[in-house]
Amino acid sequence: MEVSSILIGGAIGFMSAIAKDFLLENKKSKEKKLQFKKEKLEEIFLLVGRISKEVQKPASMFQTIGDDGSRLGMILRFYFPTLHQEYLIFLKDYMLVANATMQNKIPDQNDMIKFNKSYQVFLEKLVNESNRLNC
Repeated sequence: MEVSSILIGGAIGFMSAIAKDFLLENKKSKEKKLQFKKEKLEEIFLLVGRISKEVQKPASMFQTIGDDGSRLGMILRFYFPTLHQEYLIFLKDYMLVANATMQNKIPDQNDMIKFNKSYQVFLEKLVNESNRLNC
């Protein structure tokens, strides 16, 4: 009787240790994924800010978004697909302003207003996503 209760107790203890390790690893994995997504969201904020500043520059100093735009699109498609539609609107409005600037024209005021509005909407969506991740 004593030997069997010792064996049962040992088996239960062993299985409990395995379950605890599994739960801890699972929690660490989730936290690591969440931290990674937060870092990517921060990178998106920085890229969007850089793009917005670029639009405000005069034609002689203007540079296309190039790699920043590509990186931004890739991060959104891979990690935040729900934000991709707002990004496409933001990108389309950016292109209206950028095309005028690259042709050494002053961007149309309505295009600038449209860009600023899509920029604000996109930032709001990013903030909402950030709040969702921090809950």
